[in-house]
Amino acid sequence: MDKSTQWSVDAITKWYGPGLRPHYGTVIHEGRKGLPEAKQDLIRLAGDPLYPVIVRSTALSLLTAYPGEDSVQAFELA
Repeated sequence: MDKSTQWSVDAITKWYGPGLRPHYGTVIHEGRKGLPEAKQDLIRLAGDPLYPVIVRSTALSLLTAYPGEDSVQAFELA
């Protein structure tokens, strides 16, 4: 290995950003329960091309329970 552990940590932080985001399964579960805090994570999932299509489409389907301009924008972007 020609790279250090710190190099790896820095590269991952640069790519994904600081902090941990919840796993998409957790977000979908919270969305199915109708928890208000799931809305922003569902919007993030719906618009992130790094997630599989089935994850993004499930997030969109769950967003129908969360009305608002930001949800409409997520649908328009999709």
